[in-house]
Amino acid sequence: MKSRAPQFPVAPPMPGTGLRLSVNQLGLSLAAAAQGASYPHPFRPMLVPAGVSLQRGLVENREPTINGVPIGGDAAQGTRPPVLKLDVADVNDNGESWVCVELTLDEKGEVPETDAKVVITHTKQPRSLDVRLARGPLVMLLWRDRRPVDALAIVHFNLRYARVLPPAGAGGVRHVFY
Repeated sequence: MKSRAPQFPVAPPMPGTGLRLSVNQLGLSLAAAAQGASYPHPFRPMLVPAGVSLQRGLVENREPTINGVPIGGDAAQGTRPPVLKLDVADVNDNGESWVCVELTLDEKGEVPETDAKVVITHTKQPRSLDVRLARGPLVMLLWRDRRPVDALAIVHFNLRYARVLPPAGAGGVRHVFY
């Protein structure tokens, strides 16, 4: 004896919010409204064939650089926004790597008023344990078969930096981006 799955009545398709339903001689058609414009978030990543490209963003009111070129490009010198080259050697065991902003700090661990080095780097470790180097992750890259497959932006609106000193005898300095 063959067993049959119970037959349930099928509800007719219904239009919903932002969804248009059309029925004609060819059948049923569903169309969704286009999404609204997205927020132009700073540091938004985009994978490109040569590496990763970032939209312009600021840290402590300074524009980070990639290989000495500001990430928004330099109109005065006619340079386009640079592309950060990715190296498979910088991928950790979990198939992740990070695009980070790095601040070079003075001997007190503070951001110098002038000559502060603010650069974008590619690394396997998003955290810096060096007292003179603060590192904040901007993008997590996922890798498969030695190639980047996805760039997940870490959301920041306006990066600020703070140095947090530990209680006496309780570990090292923490670098905090907020």
